[in-house]
Amino acid sequence: MMATPKYLEFALGEKAALLREVHHRVNNNLQILSSLLSLQGRQSDDRTKTILGEAASRVRAMALIHQQIHAHSSLVNIDLRAYLQNLCRSIISMARDRTEIAVDGDRLELGIDRAMPLGLLLNELLSSSAKHGRSEDGVARIRILLRQTPTGFQVAVSDEGPGRSETSRNDLSWHMVKALTRQLRGEVSCVTRSGFVVRLDIPLTPSGVSDDQQRRCALGDAPEAAL
Repeated sequence: MMATPKYLEFALGEKAALLREVHHRVNNNLQILSSLLSLQGRQSDDRTKTILGEAASRVRAMALIHQQIHAHSSLVNIDLRAYLQNLCRSIISMARDRTEIAVDGDRLELGIDRAMPLGLLLNELLSSSAKHGRSEDGVARIRILLRQTPTGFQVAVSDEGPGRSETSRNDLSWHMVKALTRQLRGEVSCVTRSGFVVRLDIPLTPSGVSDDQQRRCALGDAPEAAL
């Protein structure tokens, strides 16, 4: 017995509702975990407080991905620029001193499988700039530039600080940046010139499946090329 178009539409609607509820619950659980880490940090020594604060920031970066998917129409893709604006607000709220972050450039959409490592990666870069990238007046002025390229996209994070010492570029944060860049099959480069700039060059999805195909696949309408 063949399913009617009306039944298929109903089934897809149910599947979409279930997926949205999953993202909602994951977001809530990650927010609770982040809050617990922050609370524990308040009762710890300075070094432990810093470590727990960094862990909480990483958890929040992941939670924002699920929050955005739950709140918007797409169940697979996220608007990278909108996500970054939310991430920036989170970084600014946690910074001890005045921090300004501007997001400019092209509108980009990414599937969740690529948005998650990129979100963690950018969280590390922004946190590093908020900590080490302060100008002489004590303000951290950070700029994020998004640019679509023929082979993928480019993200540049710059600040007006003095650069990074070898020690700060050899800590856990930078190891994570390099590892997450490899996961995305991209390249990372750093330049110290009138401030500090980190540039990420990320290729198109290695599988060759477009974001639209990923979305349709998640809703049970995958084209043959995506199978």
